[in-house]
Amino acid sequence: MRIALDVFDPEPLKENSPLRDLPNAILTPHMVGHTVESQMRLPEAFCENLLAVAEWRVPEYVVNPSVIETWLRKQHSAQL
Repeated sequence: MRIALDVFDPEPLKENSPLRDLPNAILTPHMVGHTVESQMRLPEAFCENLLAVAEWRVPEYVVNPSVIETWLRKQHSAQL
């Protein structure tokens, strides 16, 4: 059996953690998915989302989509 972990408590994983000695473990930093390209895209995505919100459009990247309906009702109330 093998395990792969990328989230640790605490972050970052301590150098003396016993997890580092497991022969069947693959350990990666939590930010392994953050590429140079994704980091370069962040300012543009931020501006696009900011403009969308200012124009009462649903932003492309919504972490908690359950709030969209309530937020759009506020738009309607603001226009009255």
